[in-house]
Amino acid sequence: MLETTHVLTALALAKNINPPVGGPILAFFAGMVSHFILDSLPHYDFQGRIFKNSSDGDNRKKELSKTGKLVIGSDIFVSFLVFLYLSVWGPLWPNFPDLNSLFLILYSNLNWVFGVLGGIFPDIMSFVGFKTGFAWPKWFFNLHKNIQKNKEIKPLPGLAFQLTFCVFCIYIFVK
Repeated sequence: MLETTHVLTALALAKNINPPVGGPILAFFAGMVSHFILDSLPHYDFQGRIFKNSSDGDNRKKELSKTGKLVIGSDIFVSFLVFLYLSVWGPLWPNFPDLNSLFLILYSNLNWVFGVLGGIFPDIMSFVGFKTGFAWPKWFFNLHKNIQKNKEIKPLPGLAFQLTFCVFCIYIFVK
């Protein structure tokens, strides 16, 4: 899945985790579990086309491919547009563009911050493991890698599913 999908899913979940039932730690784990659930669904995410092939097989020396740069850049850009939308017209940052109000709203809604961090944590850990060779705990990396095997579908239906799911998550967050 693209990061935008993971971020919006975790944000929608975290918004609905309220004390005394849960707090930031529960939101983090809910975001992380949602990541694995989403990755277990058939999806399209350009897996295997993000990095250029390394001649000596050393992953630490691998560079982003043109496709990788385009996908990651587009994903960050779309996430930024969604952030702006939720800030200007939604509940994320009511006093946009006052930076103090952003920090205050994030501090008073730590579930959102920790939920999003949990939602992207498996991909961050995978990237660090891929680039450094440090893959601990091993079961975590194996789960993240194996849960996505044979789950890829054609680009149009895969990306359409993610777009639809993102719109649904925005609706859940805003309502």
